[in-house]
Amino acid sequence: SGTIVVASVQRKSVEEFGYVCQWLIREKAFDSTEAEIIYLKGQQSGAVAASKGKLLQERRVSLKGIKGREFAVQVSDNNVFRCRVFVAGKRVIHVQVWGTDLKSLDSKEVSAFFDSLKITK
Repeated sequence: SGTIVVASVQRKSVEEFGYVCQWLIREKAFDSTEAEIIYLKGQQSGAVAASKGKLLQERRVSLKGIKGREFAVQVSDNNVFRCRVFVAGKRVIHVQVWGTDLKSLDSKEVSAFFDSLKITK
C-alpha cells in the first residue's frame, strides 16, 4: 500500500503520444526476487484487465540491475500503450507511452522517453 503519485502529458490528438510516469513507495521491500517477479507479472495482468485490452508483447527488462517488466497492450483502435514497471526496494515505478499502434511505440521519441528514466538502488 501507499500513495500513488502520477505525472502525465495527455495526448492532444490520436496522432500524438501520451506519457505517464507513476510511482509509489511501499511500506516494505519484497522478501525475495521471486516475490518481485510475481508482483511485476501481476502489474501486467492488472493493467491488461483494467484496460480491457489485449496483451501484444511482454518481456522481462532491467535497469542497472533493477528488475522490471515491459509489456504492450491494445486498448482499442488507435489506442495502444507500452509500459515498463520496475521494483527498486520499496519503490514501484511505472512509465507508459500511449500511441496509435505498436509500430509507433518503437519510435526514437518513445525510446528516448523510456531511456530517460534513472533509478538509484
